[in-house]
Formats: sequence, structure tokens, C-alpha cells
Amino acid sequence: MYNLPPLSAAEFVAACHPDGILSPDQGCHQYGLIVQYEDTDAGGVVYHAHYLNYAERARSAFLRAGGIHLGERLRSTGEGIIIRQIDARYHAPAQLHHQIIVVTRLEQLKRASLWLTQDIISPETGLIFARLLVEGVWVNKKYAPCRFPDDVQEIITHLSVSEDGAA
Repeated sequence: MYNLPPLSAAEFVAACHPDGILSPDQGCHQYGLIVQYEDTDAGGVVYHAHYLNYAERARSAFLRAGGIHLGERLRSTGEGIIIRQIDARYHAPAQLHHQIIVVTRLEQLKRASLWLTQDIISPETGLIFARLLVEGVWVNKKYAPCRFPDDVQEIITHLSVSEDGAA
């Protein structure tokens, strides 16, 4: 089970906004969605690769919620973030029409890279469907690692606040 308190119906709807919910006081970003038919196999269980899609959507929503628009930045500077590694562990199957929340937390931030934990959970019960450990790297237009811009680094650090509110 996950230690995030259950979400009310209104909180879940808010998390389903395209930008999700940035919760610096909880040190996380929450992104909600409902499992669709296209996400499932013949048994109504979410196909394992779709958890990667859910996590990608949540990472993009997190940056948008913080005012970082990667598409604009890519066009203007040629810089952006690429994923170098993802380790996924599947705990329980999500099924058709389940509500899910992707909770993103910062594990480590370095000069040009970061590690995030992304838990895909039931907002009602706290059941963990999948946990992903994601390494991202900030790159220039030649795809060489480079330092995170200050504004991006500031937004990312909002995920590093501990659960008791301390930095």
C-alpha cells in the first residue's frame, strides 16, 4: 500500500487536469487518469507497456504544472530532457475503468541528471500497481548532457520536499 492519503472524488478530478497537481507540501506531483479499453489486453488488464505511457504523461504534466513547456524550449534552445533508463516493477494489475494516480517524486538531482520514482496507484485504496525508477538527462541540441537550466532545476526541486514538509 502507498502512504498517500486516499483522494476524494474532487481531488481525483483535479488530478485528471492535463497538468495534474503539483503538491510541494507533500513533495510530489499527482497525475490522474482512468484506464481505457485501448490500454487493456483481452482479459481487461492493463498491458505492461502502458504503465510507461502513463509515467511519461505524468512527467510531462509535472513540468507543465511548473511552467516548463518542453516543446517551446526544444524549439527555442534545442535543449530538453531524455530518458536514459527506466526500471519497472509491477505489483498488481490495474484493470479497465480503474482510476489511477501517477505520483512522481524526486530521488536525486545532479547537475545534468535526475532520478525519479513514479508510483502508479489506486487513489481510493493506495494499492500500488507499478513502481518505476526513472533516470532522465538534460541534453543540448547535439544530445550531449548539459546542466539543467535554473528554472527547470527550481521546478524539479519541488519534488524533493519530504512528507513532513521539511526540505
